[in-house]
Amino acid sequence: AIRGRSMCLPLLVLCSAVVGLNPQGPHPANGRGARVAPRCAARCATAADDDSSELVRQRAQLNALFRDDRADSSRCAHKFPSLPLWRVQWVSLPAYNEVLNVHVPHYTHMFTELMSTPQPWYYGSFYLEGGSRNLDSDAHALQPGEVGTLSEVVSAIPLDDGRLLLAARHVGRVVVEAVTSTLPFQSADCAYYADEEERELFDDIATEAAALLAPDSAELEILDD
Repeated sequence: AIRGRSMCLPLLVLCSAVVGLNPQGPHPANGRGARVAPRCAARCATAADDDSSELVRQRAQLNALFRDDRADSSRCAHKFPSLPLWRVQWVSLPAYNEVLNVHVPHYTHMFTELMSTPQPWYYGSFYLEGGSRNLDSDAHALQPGEVGTLSEVVSAIPLDDGRLLLAARHVGRVVVEAVTSTLPFQSADCAYYADEEERELFDDIATEAAALLAPDSAELEILDD
């Protein structure tokens, strides 16, 4: 929508300039100049609506793709027992970095406890409609099979008012296997699932490493765990 509106302004200026070329105003014989600006505005509004609809559609497709719960057990690379969960009203996607302003008491407690352990500081980022106000709602209870993102706290700055400023990176997809606690914060046993691109990358690296260790081997076979 922003792009549509930004396109609209130069078009409206251009339409005004076209009308202003005649010092007498719109030509009295045909009056076509009087209709230029309204038609331009209508076209711009339509373009803005189309852009907005396309962004909404793409966002819905991306969220649906990420939250697809069809997990292939052969792709499970690692288990995270009692992973602390950050359930908020937005989706955190793998490969993105994020700065978090943690101010809700149960989450400041969760991250403080997490960072009292040796690194890496892993936690799970899960979408929750309405955020913390729905943590106790039966309708929004965490279920086995729910999909989220494995995230890692990279650095943290404790603030004087008790808040935490965290730099986090989002690693990949995790799936809930079993809820292990709900108080003072939620945690769950989770399984990490590598994306196909990640598997292909490491399969290639493993093949090259094996070839270096066994150069006389004619064929190498990569076996899944």
